[in-house]
Amino acid sequence: MLGDKSIDDDTEVKMAVSETMVRFQCRDITLFSRRIEGRFPKWRNIIPQTEEQTPVIIDCDPLLSAIMQAQVTISDLDPGVNFTFEKGKLTLKGEGKERGNTKIEIPLSFDEAPKTLKFDPKYMTDFLKVLDANAKVSIYLPPDNDPTKITADDGGYVYVVMPMSK
Repeated sequence: MLGDKSIDDDTEVKMAVSETMVRFQCRDITLFSRRIEGRFPKWRNIIPQTEEQTPVIIDCDPLLSAIMQAQVTISDLDPGVNFTFEKGKLTLKGEGKERGNTKIEIPLSFDEAPKTLKFDPKYMTDFLKVLDANAKVSIYLPPDNDPTKITADDGGYVYVVMPMSK
């Protein structure tokens, strides 16, 4: 609202505040916000517990680039990209009947049994796009096809994404 070019330093902004709401008015624009009442959901309960897991650490920019390449061939009917973590690399595969297949490999430090998870690339790119290109991303591989916890190295972001069925 204040970024509008027609609004300058002399433009009047009215503000009204109460215990449960705040309202701003500037010319013909009104912004209203209300406090949520009641009990807030226990959102921390949905974040997977990963204290005993070692994360796979990968650079944000190459991961984002690989996901964007892999999603080129997928379709709306089958939107998933397979993420295969194996010794020394992460392989992303996108498969589409109309557009063909893509396979992108990213080197990484991984020494465990191979694991494949299928994610909707839109959810992964939404997370990665807000991070600094040089950020390190930690992916905690779930034991089954459970929700996957992903964090950024600055500790400010925790992201939970549900793998798609294979």
